[in-house]
Amino acid sequence: MRILKRCVGLCLLTLSPFALSASVTASSIERFVDGVVERSIVARETAGATVSIVANGRLVMAKGYGLADVERARPVAGRVTQFRIGSITKVLTWISVLQLVEAGKLDLDADVNTYLSDFAVPRDFSDAITLRHLMTHTPGFEDNLVDLFVTGPRQVGTLAATLAQSMPRRVAPPGVQVSYSNYGVGLAGHVVAQVSGMDWHDYVETSILRPLGMTDATTRQPVSETIEASRARGYTRPAEGFEEQGFVFVPLAPAGAATASALDMARLMVELLNPESTSVLSASSKTQLLSGAYVTHPEVNGMTLGMYEMSQGGARAVGHGGNTILFESLMVLWPEERLGLFVSTNTAGGGVLANALADTFAHELGLAGERPRLEGVDDARGYVGTYVSARRNHSNFTKLMALTNTVSIRFDEYESTLWVTDAGGPRPFKKLDRGLYQEVNGSERIVFQDGDTLRLYFSAQPVFAFTRVRTSESLPLNGTLLAIWLLLAVGVLILWPLSYVIGSGRARGRGQTMPVVLTILTILITLFFILQVANAAGGDGYHLLMHGFREVPDLLWFPVAVAGLVLMRLLYVYRVWADGFWWFSRRLHFSLMVLADVALVWWFWQWNLLPEQMLAFVK
Repeated sequence: MRILKRCVGLCLLTLSPFALSASVTASSIERFVDGVVERSIVARETAGATVSIVANGRLVMAKGYGLADVERARPVAGRVTQFRIGSITKVLTWISVLQLVEAGKLDLDADVNTYLSDFAVPRDFSDAITLRHLMTHTPGFEDNLVDLFVTGPRQVGTLAATLAQSMPRRVAPPGVQVSYSNYGVGLAGHVVAQVSGMDWHDYVETSILRPLGMTDATTRQPVSETIEASRARGYTRPAEGFEEQGFVFVPLAPAGAATASALDMARLMVELLNPESTSVLSASSKTQLLSGAYVTHPEVNGMTLGMYEMSQGGARAVGHGGNTILFESLMVLWPEERLGLFVSTNTAGGGVLANALADTFAHELGLAGERPRLEGVDDARGYVGTYVSARRNHSNFTKLMALTNTVSIRFDEYESTLWVTDAGGPRPFKKLDRGLYQEVNGSERIVFQDGDTLRLYFSAQPVFAFTRVRTSESLPLNGTLLAIWLLLAVGVLILWPLSYVIGSGRARGRGQTMPVVLTILTILITLFFILQVANAAGGDGYHLLMHGFREVPDLLWFPVAVAGLVLMRLLYVYRVWADGFWWFSRRLHFSLMVLADVALVWWFWQWNLLPEQMLAFVK
């Protein structure tokens, strides 16, 4: 029966030859895609990839490239081999929410706590969180990367228990800013389970996957024996070759647990691009999935009710990306053209191929549009400053990662240019409209949103805002503080022992040895802590997310020891000067080192580099 269903579904997708236009045919598209993907395979950017394209309700292609299993030399079969689609799973969750809205069982604008019986979201702000907020990623939750992925089914637990135990802080009023939230999607999946009376996996399987003929897709973890035998393996990419890693489990399953083939994804895209009502979703619900729901500016990509806009200035595009560390996927839909592209890779870092294929595909088919005429920037002093991603944690040690995702804005009055500097380096922008700017040599657009806090949105990543940082969280201040501490510490470790060896630094009175010992011990413990944290965070993203974050909490007692030693040395400062310890330059160096260590302890506290028990006590 399963084979019969698969054949029927395949026939429905391949009824007749397909042509986009007189010059662009299915075969020409396939040759173009072959060229882009095969270059990536040859360059060893990924072990394997799978691609599907649909247009006008029909399958253009579903094809595999490279290897699904390197050790066994098993190639990727585009119509059979399943890849982990990561956060594209969220689209299934939002379809299930809209189905229950259609059935009159859910209200997108009701307090989400209305549908929760086993726990409740704290009412930290006057406005309640709604499903509409969850669908547009505007509930105001902080982000948490700890235990986002785990290594085995025993670590997953039930969805309800995971949500209750990992409730994030509410750090902004709902509806104020976009900040991508896996927790919010997990919460929506639990609402579906509560209201439908079914396990979330069962609901998605019976209400979405089966009706669409997605016979090789699943949201379950671990997957069935049949899927396990045919799915692609996931790889990291060390210096040479590919290294296979185990199955990555997602505790918040509605946010990223699904596994599917390119053919399965073609069926999903056909459904989403079909403007007519079907047994799966009504036309009005599809319109909500594909239309802007939280848009900061009409000329800048925003959020739909479940996905996000991906337009490049031409034909309107929406879609969703997905990343489970080892697998990186992308689904892009051009609703007006009824055209869809899905691509997935099975190697960490393979998302470069997915994005490159989507960008090149859009330009080749004339979907990217022409660059508009740009104006000089008259005055943008009000926007100058450093901005940090709103998608960050405020409560645990991963708060420090905010420093790795900052944006600097500089206004060059002479060149009438706004300079935007991020991880990719500085880029010049010119004005399109008030608060709206476009990259001079590219298609990127940014918009500044005024309000209680100045926010910055990038058209290429509308899933989170950037907010202007407080001075205490700015990268220049933090970098300067650490540089000064390190300079003084190196001076202690080199000059103090050297002066002791040559005789000038030996103690000449009672008690003068202890502050020296305490100072050196403080520095050594601090350096040991920094090196251990760096080791835990070192390597690739796979090691960090799967293992590194779990190693850090045990290390956070070292800053407590540092704080204790600094307190002891503070008691010595007066005596060092009053009793005339050592000589003037040594006393000054000692005092400055104590002051730098006090600043360091503040830095530990500022970035939550203390055990949770102590953070709960001091904050």
